Amino acid sequence: MVDRFIKESGTVRLTLVEPLVVEVSADVAWSGRAFRHPVRLVRVRPELDPAAVQFPGHLPGS
Repeated sequence: MVDRFIKESGTVRLTLVEPLVVEVSADVAWSGRAFRHPVRLVRVRPELDPAAVQFPGHLPGS
């Protein structure tokens, strides 16, 4: 498991994939440009274009 708050001493393997839109269930708490709490996958949304998805407008830099 990769957690952004825990420093791992080992190397993390990266696998690049094509962008894909998914619907998630999440708490409204944000930390910077990331959810503060874990999110849960609801469903894959292949009919949506990843380029058309935006972060909520209240986030810095969005």
